[in-house]
Amino acid sequence: PLIILRRPHEDGFGFTMFPFAMSKPGTMQLRVVSAPIPSILANLYPKVWKGTWRHPKLLDFLVKDVDVESDRPLPYQIGGDAKGTATSLQFKVSPTPVQMTQLGERLVPAGHTMVQVGPARMLLRLPR
Repeated sequence: PLIILRRPHEDGFGFTMFPFAMSKPGTMQLRVVSAPIPSILANLYPKVWKGTWRHPKLLDFLVKDVDVESDRPLPYQIGGDAKGTATSLQFKVSPTPVQMTQLGERLVPAGHTMVQVGPARMLLRLPR
């Protein structure tokens, strides 16, 4: 199975792959998918990317913290980046979330950091 967690955020470029991420403040969306890869790829656009694809082996949960355990090492990713394999992972919503705003052609205000995320520029103001 593929396990995906997503914190609430504003979806960019019309993608809504995690349609329930903003449903309840203070939670993150946990998505567990054990559907066949060909089925996922056949529906990648627009259904998967728009958040409308449903499958009996796709489960969504809103969680504050979660322990994920498996009987064998499974690959996992965080924020779309591969992080390796594990048999046990723990995730928890941070009590001090980082606020992110998409930044256009503006100057970076004091106390903020500019980050390039794919084609988008993001403005970060980290908690102190």
